[in-house]
Amino acid sequence: MSIIHQKDKRSGITYVYECKSFWDKEKKQSRSKRTLIGRLNEETGE
Repeated sequence: MSIIHQKDKRSGITYVYECKSFWDKEKKQSRSKRTLIGRLNEETGE
């Protein structure tokens, strides 16, 4: 599990996601699932 920061180029807003990796048995590949935590406040860093 990790935390991802992704910036939207159009609006300039940075979103924070929680990323979980898992193994897909059917496709025999690793996959990841992202869950949105919220927006990043540029001034405070929260």
